[in-house]
Amino acid sequence: MFNQGEFAVELRFSFNISSVITGLVIGLSIALVTVLLTAIWTSRLNVIRAIRDLPDPLKAQQRLRVLLGGALAAAVGGVITAVAAGSVNANFLMVGPALVAFGLIPLAGRLLPRRAVVSALSSGLLAWGAWVIYQVAPDALDKSGISFFVVQGVILVAAAVVLLSANQDIIGNVVRTMCGSKSVSARIGLAYPLARRFRTGLILAMYSLVVFTLTFITMLSYLFGSQVDTTVKKVSSGYDLSVKSNRANPVSIDALTKRSDIKSVLTLSTLQPQYKVPGDTKFRDWFVSGISAPLRATVTKRAPQYKSSDAAMRAVIADPLLIIIDDSFLQRGGGPPSSGAKIGDKIIMRDRISGRSKTLTVIGIAQNQAQGIISSYISQATAHEVFQSLATPNVAYVKVAGNASAADVARALNKDFQLNGADARTFRSQVQESQAASTQFFQLIQGYLALGLVIGIAGLGVVMIRAVRERRREIGMLRAIGFVAPAVRRAFLVESAFIVVEALTIGVGLAMLTVYRITNTNNFGDSFKFTVPWTQLALITGITLVASLLATAAPAQQASRIKPAVALRLTD
Repeated sequence: MFNQGEFAVELRFSFNISSVITGLVIGLSIALVTVLLTAIWTSRLNVIRAIRDLPDPLKAQQRLRVLLGGALAAAVGGVITAVAAGSVNANFLMVGPALVAFGLIPLAGRLLPRRAVVSALSSGLLAWGAWVIYQVAPDALDKSGISFFVVQGVILVAAAVVLLSANQDIIGNVVRTMCGSKSVSARIGLAYPLARRFRTGLILAMYSLVVFTLTFITMLSYLFGSQVDTTVKKVSSGYDLSVKSNRANPVSIDALTKRSDIKSVLTLSTLQPQYKVPGDTKFRDWFVSGISAPLRATVTKRAPQYKSSDAAMRAVIADPLLIIIDDSFLQRGGGPPSSGAKIGDKIIMRDRISGRSKTLTVIGIAQNQAQGIISSYISQATAHEVFQSLATPNVAYVKVAGNASAADVARALNKDFQLNGADARTFRSQVQESQAASTQFFQLIQGYLALGLVIGIAGLGVVMIRAVRERRREIGMLRAIGFVAPAVRRAFLVESAFIVVEALTIGVGLAMLTVYRITNTNNFGDSFKFTVPWTQLALITGITLVASLLATAAPAQQASRIKPAVALRLTD
């Protein structure tokens, strides 16, 4: 989490060495398992069939292993789903049905047409993750972290890839129809990916996951970056700037109100007491503001007798036994807000220096818009009673007069009240500074994802080079019957574009759906409105498509230069 003195607009990050080590171990384990399975599969290749490029026969033992594996996956998925339904765990509610769906494919495929089974189960999983789960478990999703949406995105991408792989011939027919019956290059370019569905599916999955993640991060970055005006409006309570000063020698309210460039002033005291909530055995530190006038705080949850945020704020000012806490009150670690107390709880607030304490009743939970603006509130009278001289108002909210510039007034206040340790800053500058830190983090992640996309594009180029070597004889035969070199190049470009366009459609589409769902939950407050950064998405899709075609250009050119007489020889 960012320091309490800094802004962090509704998003909190937490990094620790155990999380990094866990991620590295999981990634290394997946890589080792993949290498091991590849090695086992390679070691069992039949030499004659491998030389002649013949498929391996599916033995009864292999069928039995597949069926048993599917049954085990479905059973485990069913247990996970049942446990998740009882505990309302959002991640398990996504993983359980996915295991059931993928486990049932080999079982149901023995009794019904395989295409119908795969299409029905993958479509059902897409519907479950995109819509149904939000209807049956809305509370679980509101309490889930950002990890749920990552799990959801990966599963939705996997389901979409399986669905498209099972119906590639239908998609191919549609593309051929759109290209026209005379487009021989399109027909030949689609023949290989449609014939090698497993290989096509693996490439499609790799591309789709990278594009999904890159689009997901780009859209989140855009949403957080577009919240400046909304956040400033909420944290400022209608004022233009804040002035923090030395608690021992604060800037007086009279000195501020007498200035011609200031219209109104509101003061409050910021304190850091210790709290003990029901269930805790020891006190913990958190911040609080002592107020004598209501702020425009967004009290998202209130006791039934208070009909508005303003009513709850006025009740706190009038009654020294009440408190409004913020939605990340006593939160440990990062993630979405999670309060350490609830409405009606009686919590003990203690001054760490004098030991004076007071028992307060929680009547509301305010939306914590920014860490620098404390969103837990008690009355100024309560603050004086517990903290006495420390409860001196040391923060002033200032509204500038007329057409005066808030930035200019802040600079003037810093100059005129240097002896008071004045730190005057506009609310907009504070929010923008916080956004800069978040934006830099997003840019770092986007950079790594872009690197992954470059590797994926390079991988597609390698696959196309192998395709040229594997199909030398076919290309030679086409050239021998009159297929010209430009048509050969177009065929390879069509093959590459077919895979990339599908991956972009899956990745971008599902990322937009996932972000849309995030904005409709309470994970990051209610201020986020779903908007699409069309320019950035156009750049991502355009650059990816063009770079992929460029990576295919060299193999396609190589294929077009193959001489029929050389390609049709028995030996190279």
